[in-house]
Amino acid sequence: MLIHNKHEHYRTEIDLADEKLFGQKAEEDAVVFLSHHDHYNVTPLISLSGLAEKLQIGRLLVKDEGARLGIGSFKGLGGYHAVMRKFLKEASVILGREVRIQDIADPEVRSVASKMAFCAASAGNHGRGVAAAVQMLGATVYIYLPEQTKSEYVEAITKYGALVRKFPGSYDQTLVAINADAKKNDWFLISDISFIENDEVTSWVMQGYLLILKEALEQSVQVPTHIFIQAGVGGLAGALAAQLRIRYGKNCPYIVIVEPVGAACIYDSIEAGELKKIRHGLPTAMSMLDCLQPSLAAWRILTRTGDSFMKINESENKEALALLGKPLGNDPVIKSSESGSAGLTGLVKAIHHEQMRSAIGLDLNSCVLVINTEQAN
Repeated sequence: MLIHNKHEHYRTEIDLADEKLFGQKAEEDAVVFLSHHDHYNVTPLISLSGLAEKLQIGRLLVKDEGARLGIGSFKGLGGYHAVMRKFLKEASVILGREVRIQDIADPEVRSVASKMAFCAASAGNHGRGVAAAVQMLGATVYIYLPEQTKSEYVEAITKYGALVRKFPGSYDQTLVAINADAKKNDWFLISDISFIENDEVTSWVMQGYLLILKEALEQSVQVPTHIFIQAGVGGLAGALAAQLRIRYGKNCPYIVIVEPVGAACIYDSIEAGELKKIRHGLPTAMSMLDCLQPSLAAWRILTRTGDSFMKINESENKEALALLGKPLGNDPVIKSSESGSAGLTGLVKAIHHEQMRSAIGLDLNSCVLVINTEQAN
């Protein structure tokens, strides 16, 4: 299933606020913050020439986030960036002086952190990124998870000292619980979804993701013609789509947003012409993408910048995951998960359907970028 963007805002200029939030200055600021992470690293951009030949496209580039920040997921970028931004802002007020990222080892600053509590709702990876960042500060952190969250994700979060609570129902229901408890207990909520305009914390989360594309464009000898980006609430997709539009304007790569068929909240919202919360559909192994409502910040961007929107199913996802695990020719193995390989799944699906392939403009001149957002646990 593929639809083209017919929203009234499609191809209009992105908001001036979003230009500021996701432009070059924001990229540079994010680098400054992330470079102070204990496990700061640049992840590889891998060219899969064997698979590109099989798919009959010019080049296939995979930005592999599997080793990012020792977290195993791109979510470490947004979690760390937002936690540190929020902490420094609050600590500066408490201490009556500017506290910078360079000051987080200062004993007086550490003392302030020890009295703070942060929290987040998560399907797994965002919670891991937030917990790891808060542990570096020495603060307390609460992570709320859906009851069906896999045990390996729970273990990965608790190893960072997080206090984990599981709730019946979907990720969206944990959001309701965490918002209520954050207000009641004066916890600092680090959310990767926004429900209000100009949500500061959510913008900080999204800014952390800018490093992914910044690195990829610096690593590649060619600007991609297409990018397939998986989406849950849309934070990653929105950040990268804004980044591309700001950099390249009308010459922006063709952007395809990919979601599981049972949790395609952005697809369904685009189809309806308005942001909507959907009902839970078919269960999906792509659990990190199992979200029922787009983030307002991402929605605002994607209505303007997303070119096409795609739904993928479980069998299609398994095929793409196998292509990464059993590579062709001299291509290396890429360790991915169901959620991590969703962008590639969209590409492979489009290749299999001649009408989709033609509509998106995929051919032997195409250079396609996908992101492996997480390694397999």
